[in-house]
Amino acid sequence: MGLLDDLKKQSESKKAQESQESVRREQAEEFYRQKVQPKLTEIYTHYAELTKHLNYVKPDTIARYVINLAGQQAEFHQGEYKVQVDSTTDTNYISIRCKCTRPTDIEFVIEDPSAINKNKNFLNEHGLNYQVYPRNNGEPGARITIQAEITPELLFEGDREKGCINLKVINFESLGRRARVLQIHEINNQFLDGLDRFLIRENDNFFKLSIDDKAKEEIRAKVQEEQRRRMEELKEMERLAEEEQLREKLEKENKGIKKGLKLMKNIPTKKIFKQA
Repeated sequence: MGLLDDLKKQSESKKAQESQESVRREQAEEFYRQKVQPKLTEIYTHYAELTKHLNYVKPDTIARYVINLAGQQAEFHQGEYKVQVDSTTDTNYISIRCKCTRPTDIEFVIEDPSAINKNKNFLNEHGLNYQVYPRNNGEPGARITIQAEITPELLFEGDREKGCINLKVINFESLGRRARVLQIHEINNQFLDGLDRFLIRENDNFFKLSIDDKAKEEIRAKVQEEQRRRMEELKEMERLAEEEQLREKLEKENKGIKKGLKLMKNIPTKKIFKQA
């Protein structure tokens, strides 16, 4: 095949791949418009109304956080709910935020100087505003004061490529964030009610008890792998047992042969021939 023919073949292959990719992208975009976009609109409408009522009723919601590496806890009052959306007609993300505040800032003392930077890294990682002061009377360590405000957030982000919604849970069960992939069929009235109660701290186990499909698949794969490993171990044990039985059998047969040869050696040659 000449160079020209080879290039023609490569061009045709590339065009076919580009055509397939174009079709795939069109299908993904269509699925987003038909399935994901309406679901995002439903979520926005739901939480626009919910936050309006929460801000009017003002339920007494208490949030508790561990605020340092020593495990010290602090209580906050949660309120001031707010919903943001990038577009109501072509939605890509929805943010539901609230504020957790308390009357006074939080202060704690670090006696070990080597723990100061570790605690600062912890506070920086979780986006908390704080100040570091020397201890009284020049004692080793430091005093750290944390601003009395934390901003929890639920962030929904549409994924055009995968046709799903990514949910980021920030500063709710604890300081930090976790992510969850939501398939469109998962988001129904039951799910939203559970998430509503999670939002106002009435259902802290909402995400702990609901395992997404990916996690289920990972668990299923681990179980199958464990079963496969055990089957292989059982087969190996059976093989070794058969080999041991065969070895014992051969040893018995060898002992019988050796015993027979020994008896023949003890019989005089003349007697053998005479008997013959």
